[in-house]
Amino acid sequence: MEKDFFNEENMKLASEAAANLCSWVVNIVEYNKVYTHVAPKIAAQKKAAEEFDVAQAKLKVVEERVAAMQAKLKSVTDALKDATDEKNQASTTNHASRQ
Repeated sequence: MEKDFFNEENMKLASEAAANLCSWVVNIVEYNKVYTHVAPKIAAQKKAAEEFDVAQAKLKVVEERVAAMQAKLKSVTDALKDATDEKNQASTTNHASRQ
């Protein structure tokens, strides 16, 4: 505090009640100093957490779309493999029947 005499020890000389009241005032002032530093950080953390949640939701949508596309790609790849195998088998059968 600004006044050197405004502390618990000096106030005990006047009375125990004054000392306790002084201690309370000093602690409230200190709390206010800390809170004014911490409050913006708490607000920033809350905003960052909300932005993170939005980003996570977007990521989930994208991951679901990727999974669907991968399933479709597997289906098409399997169909291509089956068609290629069928063509190769028909070609082999046709080539064998010519000889």
